[in-house]
Amino acid sequence: MISDKAKAKIDLIKRDREGYYILLKGTLDNEEISLINIYAPNNIAPKFLMEKLGELKEEIDSKTILVGDLNQPLSNLDKSNQKINKKEVKEVNEILEKLELIDIWRKINRDKKEYTFFSAPHGTFTKIDHTLGHRNMAHKCRKAEIINAAFSDHKAIKIMISNGTWKTKSKTNWKLNNMILQNRLVREEIIETINNFIEENDNGETSFQTFWDAAKAVIRGKFISLSAYINKLGRAEINQLEMQIKKLESDQIKNPQQKTKLEILKIKGEINKIESDRTIDLINKTRSWYFEKTNKIDKVLVNLIKKRKEEKQINSIKDEKGDITSEEEEIKAIIINYF
Repeated sequence: MISDKAKAKIDLIKRDREGYYILLKGTLDNEEISLINIYAPNNIAPKFLMEKLGELKEEIDSKTILVGDLNQPLSNLDKSNQKINKKEVKEVNEILEKLELIDIWRKINRDKKEYTFFSAPHGTFTKIDHTLGHRNMAHKCRKAEIINAAFSDHKAIKIMISNGTWKTKSKTNWKLNNMILQNRLVREEIIETINNFIEENDNGETSFQTFWDAAKAVIRGKFISLSAYINKLGRAEINQLEMQIKKLESDQIKNPQQKTKLEILKIKGEINKIESDRTIDLINKTRSWYFEKTNKIDKVLVNLIKKRKEEKQINSIKDEKGDITSEEEEIKAIIINYF
C-alpha cells in the first residue's frame, strides 16, 4: 500500500505462482526503488528463501528493499532463548551477503534484543519479520524501530529513509468530522457552548451576520479542542497498554510464566478492541466523505448524457427503424448505469 501523497510510478509487478512474494519496481518521488514483500512458509523457510531469492537475484539491485515475514531469525540475538539452527542461519545469511542485502534494523540497533513475534504455545520471542536493504540503500536509513501492529500477532518494523528531499506539509482547511457528534459528551459540551455564547452575546445591538460569524468561530474552536482531547486520551490509553506489554514481555523473557503469558494476550486483546473501534470510526468517516463527494455529480452526468446522445444520433443514422427511447428514460438509464 503506497500513500496517495507519494508520487509513485510502478513500471514492473512480478509475483510467483503461489503468491509468496510480490515485487514492485518503479519510482517514488522521482527516485528509483524496488520493493519486495515475501512470506516464507514455516518449517521450510530457509530452503524457501534460498530458492526464491535465487529467482529474484536479477531483480535485486542497489535500490532494493525487501520486507516480510521470513519465519527465520538471522542471528542469535533474534530469539529469546537463543536456541537457533546455526546451519540454517548461516546458509540464509550467505545468500543475503551474495545479494548484498543486510538487516537494516540490526544495522541501526546493533546488539539490541527486541522481537516481532511472541509464540504463545512455546512462550518464546523471536524476530522473524525483517526489513532488508541493499547496502547502498541501508546507508540512507536513519531510524528503525519495532512497533505494535493491531489485528496481528506480529509486530511491525518502521524505518526512516532520509534522502534530503523532505517536502513541507501543505496547509489544509479544518473540516468537521461528523462522527464526533456520536459522542454524547461532545454533544453536551457543544450545546452548553452555544447556550453560553447566546446568553453572553445576544444583546440585540449586534447584527445577525456578525453574531453568526462569531458563533461559528467559537463552536469551531470548541470542536477542535474536543477532538484533540479525545485523540490525546486515545493515544495515552494505547501508550499505557503498550508500556505494560513491554514490561510483561521483558519479565517473560527473563522468567517465563504462564500467568505472564496470559496477561500479555489479555492486553493485546484490549489494544485490538481499541484499534477496531478506531477503524470503524475511520470507515464511517470515509463513507460520510464518499456521500458528500458523490452528491456533486452534475458534470459527470452532463458528460455521460452528452456522450449517450452522440451515440444515439450515430445509431439512428445507421438504423432509421430502430427504437428510440425518450430523453427522460435515457437520463434514468445513464444514472442507473453510473451507480
